[in-house]
This record gives sequence, C-alpha cells and structure tokens, in this order.
Amino acid sequence: MQKGFTLAEVLITLGIIGVVATMTMPTLISDYREKQTITAYKKAMSVINQSYLHAINEYGTPDTWGMNVTNTGQKDNDNNPIYDFSGPALVATRIAENLKGAVFLKQGEKFGDVCSVKGSCEEGTASTDNTFFKLPDGTAFKSGWVGTCSAEGNCGAFWIYLPAKKHVIGKNTFFVNLTPKGFIPLGDTKGDLKNSGCPDLNDGRYCSAWALYMENLDYLKCDDLNWDTKHKCK
Repeated sequence: MQKGFTLAEVLITLGIIGVVATMTMPTLISDYREKQTITAYKKAMSVINQSYLHAINEYGTPDTWGMNVTNTGQKDNDNNPIYDFSGPALVATRIAENLKGAVFLKQGEKFGDVCSVKGSCEEGTASTDNTFFKLPDGTAFKSGWVGTCSAEGNCGAFWIYLPAKKHVIGKNTFFVNLTPKGFIPLGDTKGDLKNSGCPDLNDGRYCSAWALYMENLDYLKCDDLNWDTKHKCK
C-alpha cells in the first residue's frame, strides 16, 4: 500500500516553508531593488556620456566653452556671495539638447526631498532656470557648480537623481564630475573605502564611484570595504 503524508505533516512542512520565506524575502527584495538601482545608475551615466560626446563634437571640450565661474567671489550689500549660474545652465543645455524628451524645471520649481545618507533632508528645488532637467523615465539631472578646468581636468559637477519618492545621496542619487573626457563619478578608487569619505563625507556623494564600479551599495551595510581586497560585506 502506498503511504501518503498526513495532514499534520503537510501543515508542519508548509509552516516551515512560510517561516523560511518570511526570513529570506526581505533580503531578496532588497537585493533586487539594489540591482535595479545600479542598473538605472549605469544607464544614466551612459546616457549623459553619450550626449556629452555629441556636445564635444559640436562645441569642443568644456574647457573651450567659455563658462563663467559659478562663485564670482563677489558679495551683495548684505554680504551674501553672488553666484553666476550661466555656466551650469550652459552645461545642462548642451547635455539635454541631445536627450529626447528632456524637460527643464523652472527656477524655484520643487523636486521633492533630497536627503543625506545619514538622514538629514531638505526640499529639492531648481536653483535657477535651465540647470535641472528630467527625462521621460523619471531620471533627473542637475548641473552644479562650474569653474576653470583644474589640472586634474575637473570642470564642474553634475547630479544624477534616479526615480524615487525620496532622493538619498549615495543610495539613489549620485554625484559626478564634468571633465574633458566625460562624466566621472566622485570618489577615490584606492585603499579603504571609509578613508575616502564614503559614506560619511559630504552626505554620501563620495560613494558614487564605488556604486558604479563595484555595482553594489554595500557601504550602507558595513564599513570595512576596500577597493583592493573586500568588495562586498559578505
């Protein structure tokens, strides 16, 4: 006679499966979302670097664009710094004009909260016209300060905001530098990650290189990562 399982055995087995699923599902979901973030980040970098190639073919490299330095070094009657946003607007315009469906935010237009990786938040708004634009998929870009290209080739800053309800620097928001060779993510690529300022320095922006090149956000989970020897927490 063929022996089957009793109802009690089936229920016990299902209970065990349920417990295991409850314990593992949050990790699986978190890992899946992290992979989505990395994929979206890599896509955004590819998009702006391809657009940048079109821009330099037409206008030359940024060091020849004649951009005014954002911080003029001057102050108003109330002793507040005077900024010139024509440079960031020029950069954003030349990148956006090669991107189908790019829409600029107007000065003062709200974009939602932008938070540091440590939790402090402020409301994101467009600081001026033609510096902040969004693509149809929800990815947004903001041209930051610009200046005379340094000896290292750094000509300015650019923010990448992946689609999210809350934008967290180092988690779904990343900081890249504008150079004559293209957009390069901020962050040292040598030695201990923590010593390079990720995630503690400047709200998490120094994690941008790690996220792109190592393709993970494990700096949010442990603090002993190393570019040479340890690339994941486990």
